[in-house]
Amino acid sequence: MELVVVQSKRRPLVSSRATLPAIADGGRILNPEGCGYRAALQHAVEAAGYALRVKADTYGSEMQLQLIASGLGLGLVPRSVLTHSAWQRRLEVVKVGRFAPQLDVWLLHPPHLGNLSRAVAHVGDRMEASFKS
Repeated sequence: MELVVVQSKRRPLVSSRATLPAIADGGRILNPEGCGYRAALQHAVEAAGYALRVKADTYGSEMQLQLIASGLGLGLVPRSVLTHSAWQRRLEVVKVGRFAPQLDVWLLHPPHLGNLSRAVAHVGDRMEASFKS
């Protein structure tokens, strides 16, 4: 899954082509500690020698995107979540030099599923389809 940095179209905090230091200082609205997206961003920012400034921790992508659309900060979300969001038209993707996070999703199961094999295959197919749209 491709992750993208987003900001408000009406109240942008950084240029639509920004640097890692600019987005580190822009004030982030992120999922709480333990979120893989947040960890990826924090690692990249800290590896470059900067500190990540977090304005708010939110649960749920729509709440996060609503706060960002209001101009309260920047966020990091899967592109597929942005595409399906009610807030999409009020947000813009920020291209960040030398920062292109990806997220891998795995469906793990034992090798022998017996009569559950069709159900697990269906779950895997639905998961894959949801990330592509």
